[in-house]
Amino acid sequence: MESKHKDTTMKKLLWLSVIICIGIGSYYALYSLSKQNEDQKQQVVLGKTQLEVEKCVKEIEAVCEKANSVEQINKLIQHKILWIDMIGKPAAPVLIKKFKNKKKNILFRIVMAELLSITMNPAVVPEVARVSGDMAEPMEIRIAAVVVLGKISDSVAVPVLEKILDKEPIELQMPAAYALGEIRNEEAIDILNEKLLKGCDPLLEKEIKIALAKKGTINKDKGPWWPGKEKIDNQ
Repeated sequence: MESKHKDTTMKKLLWLSVIICIGIGSYYALYSLSKQNEDQKQQVVLGKTQLEVEKCVKEIEAVCEKANSVEQINKLIQHKILWIDMIGKPAAPVLIKKFKNKKKNILFRIVMAELLSITMNPAVVPEVARVSGDMAEPMEIRIAAVVVLGKISDSVAVPVLEKILDKEPIELQMPAAYALGEIRNEEAIDILNEKLLKGCDPLLEKEIKIALAKKGTINKDKGPWWPGKEKIDNQ
């Protein structure tokens, strides 16, 4: 009798285990399906956003073809700058593609760099770093790339900027000092101080001192960089 009771109890436990396993399996299946649907929805939204960014960029390119300077372009596209700023990181894949396109107008590429910097998307840092080191690129584009590295302020860019500060022409070293001053981590500050101690061109020395004197980063600066810009902006 006792043995029969034990068998009945074991069968009940076995069936309970089966039901629990089925329940857990069903839960994870539903969760996985829900997650998959959510990911698909996000991809659709991202795709639509990037199509809108592409359209916006085409309109900006048309403005760039008729303008004479970055400053003039910035005035004409203020509403588009604000829109890209609102979109943020999702806009970066379109902008980096346009910035890297060597067939495009230089002014247009510089504007793409400025817009790229306000997305604050660290995912593009490796690609921007490659542009900064490409000796086949015009100096204006390499400078624009260095400034983007500073404004995005990802510490991954510090070794790239250190190399520029050591080996590149003065016109590229100066925005590199600016960029290190924007990143402002311990490594970046040490690199700037070491450059001062070793001695450098007076113009670069001035730019390094400006970078070191900053109280904080100004990543959202929309305008183009130029030597000494920080000193003027902080007045």
